[in-house]
Amino acid sequence: EYEFPRDVIVPDSPDGTPGEGNVTARMNFKACRGFNFMGALNIEPFQIPTNAMEGYAFVVEEAWVDWSNFDNPPEFEANLPANYVNADLRSSEPRLRNVWHGFWLKRLHLRIPKYVGNVERDRLSAGINNMIIDKSGFTCSFRLENLVSWEEEGNVEGWAFSLDTLYVDVVQNSFTEAGLSGKLGLPIADERQFLLYNAAVAHDDSGTGFHFNVRPEERLDFPILIAQASIEPTTVIELRLGRENYIGIDLNGSLSISSDNQPNESEGGNDALDLNMPGITVQHLKLNSRDGFDNEDFTYSLASPQKSMSGFPISLDSISLGLDGMNPTLTIQPRLTLAGESSGFSAAAKITINSEIYEK
Repeated sequence: EYEFPRDVIVPDSPDGTPGEGNVTARMNFKACRGFNFMGALNIEPFQIPTNAMEGYAFVVEEAWVDWSNFDNPPEFEANLPANYVNADLRSSEPRLRNVWHGFWLKRLHLRIPKYVGNVERDRLSAGINNMIIDKSGFTCSFRLENLVSWEEEGNVEGWAFSLDTLYVDVVQNSFTEAGLSGKLGLPIADERQFLLYNAAVAHDDSGTGFHFNVRPEERLDFPILIAQASIEPTTVIELRLGRENYIGIDLNGSLSISSDNQPNESEGGNDALDLNMPGITVQHLKLNSRDGFDNEDFTYSLASPQKSMSGFPISLDSISLGLDGMNPTLTIQPRLTLAGESSGFSAAAKITINSEIYEK
């Protein structure tokens, strides 16, 4: 038996949390003269001891342990990653390369933590080939498909989410590349509309998990309160996916506010409201899963056609979005222009439109 130090790998638990104690490997091997041996290995399910990989467990199906100076496992050198560097394997002489010592996990599968996508199901698993654990650290490369489908109704902090592809490259305990791709739905958009994302992942040891920006490829239209909104491609979406999820949008686009977009009176609408404000350009309308709406950098501008309320032309002093609990509110401060034959004057008003979000 061999017991791994906890700074290399740790046991996996059924609920996906790191287990107590140490991972144990059991070997069937043939020993040669001196302290030289190589053989098949049975190893307990394990995790990599880094916060960003917590919940991702490896289950070994075929593995080798090599503590021999006379040979390496069959097909080992042919399956080495291109960017893997080890001094023991640099020699052009095969007999000198045989001094490599370590563990080669030829075939295994990966268990995906339940928190990925917040889908009610057992932990997913997928096959991986050619993992190496030696004195230089942990090396692995894998690409997984269809982890959380759009049809499974996955979500991140209440935002519809799919995880179509996950790829990770770790060489000697250092992330060299990682990425995600899939679909992302906005809580204020129609359920049939989504954004496509395909982003590289920036990793650090703080446990932030996957952190990347997504930009929509084309304009999207959707209702928000009594407005119709359009998202422009300059919109930025930030997503951090890990033990603590975060998602936010910095929206650039346009709003067309109209009382015609409100629900009927039996569903909370107000038939007395007569408001028409098309063509409001908005910049940096921010919404995130931690703070809700953020108006700090929000700007807007008016364009043609003419805005009106109850038939009178209006200008706009201010507009802002906020939250009443978890329900969005829209506050508008229009200025009405009242004109007669020989004189005119204006009157200011403040209108707050409340909404209620509910699940159908």
